[in-house]
Amino acid sequence: MTTNYETLRDAIYAVLSGISDIGQVHKQKRWSADKEKFKTAYMATIGAADQIRAWWISRLSTASAAMTKSSYQRDYIFQIEGFMALDDSANTEQTFQTLVDTVMDTLDAQRPNLGGADHQEPIALEAYSEGVIGGYLCHHAILRLTLVKFSAG
Repeated sequence: MTTNYETLRDAIYAVLSGISDIGQVHKQKRWSADKEKFKTAYMATIGAADQIRAWWISRLSTASAAMTKSSYQRDYIFQIEGFMALDDSANTEQTFQTLVDTVMDTLDAQRPNLGGADHQEPIALEAYSEGVIGGYLCHHAILRLTLVKFSAG
């Protein structure tokens, strides 16, 4: 049986996967100490060049609240993280900032019921930074998306 979490996560994955030049999209956090495995999970060909460019989707939390004696509301809070190789000479910060806005706009365009959700909050950019992942200097964005499901009570 598919759970609400899986249905909602898969809907987010499908939307992200449809964005041009987004890079790799994963339904979970991806880690590896092996550099070749890391490159397999994070490397994408954009234009004619290979570049670290990837996104992952993970559940941050699920809050539940009783609505009546027999019904409830669940707020599924997803964390969507994106990474892109940093190259100051190629102005990659602007490219990544534009990509972050594209991701946000594309997910917000699915409102109000992405994946069968009963309600969808606007997506939020929680943090933007630069750092090293897998030995590569990258831009990093953390987005938060809340999707709400009501039980049939």
